[in-house]
Amino acid sequence: SDPHHYPNVDWQKLAMNTFAPEQRHTLTVTGGSEKVKAYTSFSYYDQQSIYKNNTNNLQRYNYRTNLIADFKEVGVKVTSGIEGYLTKSREPLSTTGGDYGSVWSHIQNKLPWENAYNQYGQLNNIPDNPLAEISPEAGYSKGEIATVKANMGLEWTVPWVAGLRLKALGNYRLTADRQKDWKKSPVMYDWDGNPNTPSKPSLEKNYWNMSEYTVQAFANYDRTFNVVHTVSATAGIEANKYMYDNATLGRKEYLLDVDQINPGPVATATNSSAEGTRARAGLVAHLKYDYASKYVVEGSMRYDGSDNFPKGKRWGVFYAGSAAWVISEESFWKNLKDRHILDLFKIRASYGEIGLDDISAYSYLQSYNLDERGYLLGGKFYPGFSEGNLVSKDISWYTTRSTNVGLDFASLDNRLSGSVEYFRMSTKGYLTSPSNVAYTDPLGTSLPQVKSDGESIRQGGEFIVQWKEKRGDFEYAIGANFTYFDSFWMNNPYEAETDLKNPYKRTTHAKGYWGIGYESLGYYQSQEDVMNSPKRQNSVNLGAGDIKYYDFNGDGIIDGNDQHRIGKNSSPRGQYGISIDLNYKGWFMNMLWQGATSKDFYFGDKLQGQGSDYGYLSVIYDFQRDVWTPDNRNAKFPRLRSTSKYNGSNNYGSSDFWLVNTGYIRLKSLNIGYDLKHKVLKRVPWITKCDVSLSGYNLLTFSESNKYDIDPEIGNTNLYTYPVSRVYSISFNIGF
Repeated sequence: SDPHHYPNVDWQKLAMNTFAPEQRHTLTVTGGSEKVKAYTSFSYYDQQSIYKNNTNNLQRYNYRTNLIADFKEVGVKVTSGIEGYLTKSREPLSTTGGDYGSVWSHIQNKLPWENAYNQYGQLNNIPDNPLAEISPEAGYSKGEIATVKANMGLEWTVPWVAGLRLKALGNYRLTADRQKDWKKSPVMYDWDGNPNTPSKPSLEKNYWNMSEYTVQAFANYDRTFNVVHTVSATAGIEANKYMYDNATLGRKEYLLDVDQINPGPVATATNSSAEGTRARAGLVAHLKYDYASKYVVEGSMRYDGSDNFPKGKRWGVFYAGSAAWVISEESFWKNLKDRHILDLFKIRASYGEIGLDDISAYSYLQSYNLDERGYLLGGKFYPGFSEGNLVSKDISWYTTRSTNVGLDFASLDNRLSGSVEYFRMSTKGYLTSPSNVAYTDPLGTSLPQVKSDGESIRQGGEFIVQWKEKRGDFEYAIGANFTYFDSFWMNNPYEAETDLKNPYKRTTHAKGYWGIGYESLGYYQSQEDVMNSPKRQNSVNLGAGDIKYYDFNGDGIIDGNDQHRIGKNSSPRGQYGISIDLNYKGWFMNMLWQGATSKDFYFGDKLQGQGSDYGYLSVIYDFQRDVWTPDNRNAKFPRLRSTSKYNGSNNYGSSDFWLVNTGYIRLKSLNIGYDLKHKVLKRVPWITKCDVSLSGYNLLTFSESNKYDIDPEIGNTNLYTYPVSRVYSISFNIGF
């Protein structure tokens, strides 16, 4: 009844809608003759925002044309294509709301007794008013991503050499991206309508121009001798060059509300740029032998070069090989195959090497750092230089070695099929400075990087299975896949020797953990429990309902020596999916379930209840109301304190108490529709296809994190990010 003195503002309701429209349209044209075939498509996508003022939106335009000309009389095939993408986006931008994180944090944290508007409906002049940040009167960040790709291929089947084909391929990509950031806050008013004086606007414009081309030339030989012997060979060369030219310019403290560069004060002008090139080249050779589709052996070699390395170390040789045995083609397997017990049974193994040149360009050259304002002399700035890092003599290729072993199978007349696979990837060749791990800096700067014995491992297994069957008019397919892996350091070259000696904290050989922290034992249940238990150093005023920690090393004190690896994983180690496809007399349904195994989500300070330290509420969400009291001893949250510092921040030390498992399974997509050509439009010849469908995305999610209203795929620990949306769509697909 008195919104001025006793407001009750629902900031989320004021700032956001529960629905945002989006639309997608695609036009595809195909045609041609036996000799020439053409394909062209255009598409448009528009997505609006859940912000009430719709100051955040995105549009995307796509174009693609492919052409295939096959001159069989001379054995020449020409393929060409061109495609273009244009994406335009707009986000609100103000001096206090510079990105999603800041805007969403303000929507979440604003106090309900702070008025959003004054008595005249004008924006209330309060700090971090999110309605001002998303207002049409605020500034904006407009982005434009424009990309054009073109390719052409020539293939000649040499008529006088059976099985020989010569190929030439070329790809070109041109990108011209730009972003304009007009940072401006709207005028706000006090309760009586008096305006404030907003911060002066600023403008920054960024340009990113990039071009890249790749050319390839190959000779392929593929021929079968005496029906059962098939030999394939490939040899070729490829080259790639990437060029970029980026620039930034801006001005600040604008006196005029004009979002152009020239009206800005020259004294505040800033500019910078960066340009460069990267080039790679390689020779490729591949050989394959197949005997009667039973035994297959392959081998390949790459001789790759990169300009990221100094002369003499730019080239590296990398090998790969594989072998397969289709056991089901053997004569002794005939009985199992004829009875459809195992229609296919194949075992395979492969080994491959990949060269990595993921280091900064020109790292092999002695460099100097330029500081544009190195010295101030006579009231003027002059540039200065400082010596760069010492050059490593070991700069060269990193190498990833991959090993795969698997089997493929099919049974019951090929209705049941699948594969099982084990994979292992090992990367070696890391460069590291001894200064980081074992030595001081005797030269006054870090010692140069040297080749280390560091090795990272990624290994695991994958399982895929599918059942596919047709019974009369009813056709269905059910598939499932599961991948599980470990990713760890066999030897972390960046880990100091002192850390390496601690088996409870080191990262070397450590698998499946979130990080380093305390192990919690629930809550202190009484003052006597507090007095008779080890306590964390710097913790004071402890009482029942505060978090109790495990004395890991048993010395009677809770300190950093009691911290160890906690949690299960910072990212899911397993991912899986289930797909279902049904068709019956024109009706169809496609369903996809997607999931991930355990992943730890660590509550940020606001979700933990530390909002009062920043002038916000300690309880923001409903789930935060489940706090410890003498009558609620199994609560999700410790007892409320006026400030975290009351007990020396005891409850907010890094610990497994604040870890939540965000493993999940989600109904990612569901599509139900009807093909009108099946019956309704069956006799309309000028319509080749016509179907209508209803689709949904992110429809259902099952996860332990649901009870905290946390989407398992959101990474921000305080939920300061655009939410994962549930999408419903109606599609109409027609062809002529």
